[in-house]
Amino acid sequence: MYFACISGHLPIVKLIVTAIIKQRLWDKDDARKDIITAFTANHPDIVGYLIEMGNNPNFVTIGPKRQPILLSPHKTIMSS
Repeated sequence: MYFACISGHLPIVKLIVTAIIKQRLWDKDDARKDIITAFTANHPDIVGYLIEMGNNPNFVTIGPKRQPILLSPHKTIMSS
């Protein structure tokens, strides 16, 4: 899933998510990693799809704050 998200392969992401949901293996921690990966790799189509499938873009992880909304300014600053 990581490589599909970082590479922007939406059809592969859809296939994996469908298989995961059918087997009831959707893990919140993995889902968080996937949405951050797609977000930081600048693939809004994948981010949108993951949100449609139930991912929460406003989660807070334990440790460093890695909410997508907090990563956005950082990414803009780093690309300047």
